[in-house]
Amino acid sequence: MNEIIMENAWHTTKDMAAMLGIETVTVRKYALALEKAGYIISRDDKDRRTYSDVDAMALQQLFTLRERSGMTVEKSAEMVASRFLAEQASSPAPVAAAAETLPAAPSSSLLDEVFARMNELIAMNKDLSDRVTEQQNKMEGALQNRDERITQILMELRETKRAIAAVKEKKSVWKRLFGLY
Repeated sequence: MNEIIMENAWHTTKDMAAMLGIETVTVRKYALALEKAGYIISRDDKDRRTYSDVDAMALQQLFTLRERSGMTVEKSAEMVASRFLAEQASSPAPVAAAAETLPAAPSSSLLDEVFARMNELIAMNKDLSDRVTEQQNKMEGALQNRDERITQILMELRETKRAIAAVKEKKSVWKRLFGLY
């Protein structure tokens, strides 16, 4: 099964706090420390921080480094920021300014993939639905046949009982008339 992963997922401070298992105040404190160290965190039109998946990794590393080493938040933020800035500098993609950074719109090839997958799933669902309906019809037919056979057997059983009772009645009449055993 193909999984579609969005490359630019944007998270709020509350989302980041939930992901990292820390308070929102701590996320803000760490983000401020990273920004002071030169790391750029995007902001929306209301000047609220929006965190990408890369930002989430940076905050996670800052949190882990701070917890394991016992360094101050500022020192840990400088180390993490320098590591991420070095990675950004070595990557061939140009780094956009924070004000220009916006969530990327899905590409048409990605949309085509999604639509193709949706159509495939719809076809599979229809096929499965048709098979279930067919199976249900077969079972209903089998149950109908079984019910008819049971009804027929019960009617034959009643007729047999009536015939046996009639034979016994005839014998008892002859016995009474002639006193024979």
